[in-house]
Amino acid sequence: MKKILFLFLVFSISLISQNKTPLTIAVLYFENASMEDRDRLEPMRKGLADMFITEMLKVKGLKVVERARMQSIIEELNLNEMDFVAESMQQKMGKILGAKFMLFGTFANLPGDEIRIDARIVNVETSEILHAEDESGDLDDFMELIQSLVKKIAKDLSVKLSSAEEDALDTGGGSFDAYVNYCEAIDLDDDARRLHREGKFDEAIIKISKAKDLYDKAFKNAKKYVAAKNKSDEAAKYKLKILETKKEQ
Repeated sequence: MKKILFLFLVFSISLISQNKTPLTIAVLYFENASMEDRDRLEPMRKGLADMFITEMLKVKGLKVVERARMQSIIEELNLNEMDFVAESMQQKMGKILGAKFMLFGTFANLPGDEIRIDARIVNVETSEILHAEDESGDLDDFMELIQSLVKKIAKDLSVKLSSAEEDALDTGGGSFDAYVNYCEAIDLDDDARRLHREGKFDEAIIKISKAKDLYDKAFKNAKKYVAAKNKSDEAAKYKLKILETKKEQ
């Protein structure tokens, strides 16, 4: 009897451990389907993915692939935005990144100062779309829409949120323009790092300086979005790194 109880206990612990294993998910860059300000919002393709990653990292049950890692692969494979439309490429990216699931979707700036975000979860192994979610609302509710979608995604993947995680996904706030500035900064930041690797130090310094200014502007108009402040600090450190590298040449 004791042996049976012991085996049952071991089996139960094993199941609990399995349930606590975070689900690996990668977030692809979004498609821009905006009817208004399409060109101005183009940086949001990358920036929105970054914001989703930031919010999803608050959920312990999810292991989210870093955007910098995906950007590195995109540059290495010389991919463009149209490459992500093909299911075969989505599957390839997921496997390279070691993800079980992929999140991709579209956003659209609509007439009347509204925005819609669509997100789909794909099984990397089968390319099957498992879940599709969407949110739409006022531009100034932008972060609330993202956080609401992250909650839906967690539920779709059977990841139960703790009360602390629920609270962390209820910050919201900030003007829409602040988040556009953040997305613009992300683009400049990536350009600066690429230029640095190519040895174009002066151009890299200009780009990273502009990125820092936009991160600061974003944080000023979205005080609860600490990610913008963190990115600004990282940009300042990276600028020093570029200057040091330039000095050594």
